Amino acid sequence: MPLSARYDKNGGFVETILSGIVTSEEATEEIEVAMALAEKNDCSLFLSDLSQANFELSIAEVFDLPKTQSEAGMPRTARIAQLVPQSTLGKELGEFYETISYNRGWTVCVFEEREKALGWLLSDTQ
Repeated sequence: MPLSARYDKNGGFVETILSGIVTSEEATEEIEVAMALAEKNDCSLFLSDLSQANFELSIAEVFDLPKTQSEAGMPRTARIAQLVPQSTLGKELGEFYETISYNRGWTVCVFEEREKALGWLLSDTQ
């Protein structure tokens, strides 16, 4: 699982990219790396690019991701735009993550196109 992360100074957001096979441990690592960059740069905007990922996460593991975010120190004011894989499973898991996050007070939106994800993430309205 290749993971890359960077802080985009122009947009003021943290971008992570996961590709290949992604397990629960790797999803947790992505959250921790993103939070370290966010704390260093005092931001709460996140773009998670999973468009090239193949998930090996169970529904229960996806269900626990908001708890992992909280434990990593991610504020509830965070906005998370997530680019989902083209696979049916990837889209379904992304939509499930979006729903459970919303139900727990997080602002998450899944997208298939980067431009739309950035438009939502960087908009002034929620």
